[in-house]
Amino acid sequence: MATTGAVYMELSSSETNRLIAASVSSEVAAAVEIHETATMDAGDDTAMSDDAMEEDASDEPMEDEHMEGAMTMRQVTDGLMLPAGEALSLAPGGYHLMLLDLADPLESGETFDVTLEFEDGQTTIVSVAVQQDEP
Repeated sequence: MATTGAVYMELSSSETNRLIAASVSSEVAAAVEIHETATMDAGDDTAMSDDAMEEDASDEPMEDEHMEGAMTMRQVTDGLMLPAGEALSLAPGGYHLMLLDLADPLESGETFDVTLEFEDGQTTIVSVAVQQDEP
């Protein structure tokens, strides 16, 4: 059973704005985060807490889990800029909304509402349709 899902869409605004948050009903998922799929660069470092470093401490050398060119997802905490009159695509391999801790599996053909929150204080409700294959 999948516990996460992704929401893709195209956004645009007549005035410059920033998408700062999104939410869904608790009947869909516990939380929604703005994420970015990115390719790891050779110089990227992965931060570890002190506890994690102690757990990983051993006499054997640690292997780098994130190799150059590997894909990773990162939460975008400062929002997504929407330049006036330009489209911002939330699509596979880029920015997307990540549904966390799904209440039930998403079924193809179902719809649910996503509330988008913008920096200027406005909110917009978007109805999204579930499909199994990426757009």
